Amino acid sequence: MAWRKWRDALYELLFPGSHQCFFCWKEVEGQVVKGVCEECEEKIMALHKELSGCPRCGHFTGGKECPNCYDWGDVPGRILSVVPYSGIYRDMVYSLKYGGREELADPLSYLMAQRYDASELSKGVDLIMSVPLHPDREEERGYNQSAWLARRVAGWLGKRYDGENLVRLRYERAQTGLKREKRKENMAFAFGVAFPEKVRNKRIILIDDVTTTGATLNACMRVLYEAEAKEVVALTWAAGYEKIV
Repeated sequence: MAWRKWRDALYELLFPGSHQCFFCWKEVEGQVVKGVCEECEEKIMALHKELSGCPRCGHFTGGKECPNCYDWGDVPGRILSVVPYSGIYRDMVYSLKYGGREELADPLSYLMAQRYDASELSKGVDLIMSVPLHPDREEERGYNQSAWLARRVAGWLGKRYDGENLVRLRYERAQTGLKREKRKENMAFAFGVAFPEKVRNKRIILIDDVTTTGATLNACMRVLYEAEAKEVVALTWAAGYEKIV
C-alpha cells in the first residue's frame, strides 16, 4: 500500500538503523517500524479483541465482567490499552521505565498510536499529553518514560504534544505494590492544570505506560475535565489481566 511505503521511508529517514524486531528478534527486510515486524504488529493489534479489553478501563477481562473499574465513580474518561501486562510486554515496559531504554519507546508508541487509530474513539484530536512526574522524582530518575511515549505518539498521529500544562503537585512514593484504596488516596489532589485556557474545549489523548487500578489516570482526567476539556481518552501500552488488589 502506498501509505505504508511512505511511512516506511519517513521512519527510515528519522530513525535509521537496525531492522530487528524487539518482539520476535528476527531480522526483517523492509521493516515497517524500527523494532516491530508486520507479523508481530498484526498479532499485537488483535490482542484487545482476543482477550476482551474492557471498553472503560482497558483491562483484559478474558470475556468476564471487569473487576477493575467498579469503583471509578463518575469520571467520564476512557482508557485504551494495547497489551496485557504480562510476559514480554511487561518486560519491555519495565526496561523502558526502570532501565531507561528509550529506544523501546519507538515500537511501543507506534503500536499505541495504531491502537487509537483503530478504535471507535478515533476522531479529531487537539493535544497529546503525558502523565507527569513530580520534578523531584523526574530529576532522580533522569527522565519521564510516559513523556517519551507521548512525544512519539504525537509524531505518529501528527498532533501537538503539550508536556508542560498537566503538572504533578505532590511528591509521593511510587505506586507499585500499593493496594487500590491507597493508590486512590495518594492520587487525590496530586495533579493540576497550569493553564486551563489551553485545554478548554480540547480533545486530548493522555499517555501513560501502564494501567493498574487506573487511579493515576483517573486523577489526571478529572482535573482536565475540571479545566473544561471537551474529551479525554487515556492511552497506555499495557493493562492488567487480573484484578489489582
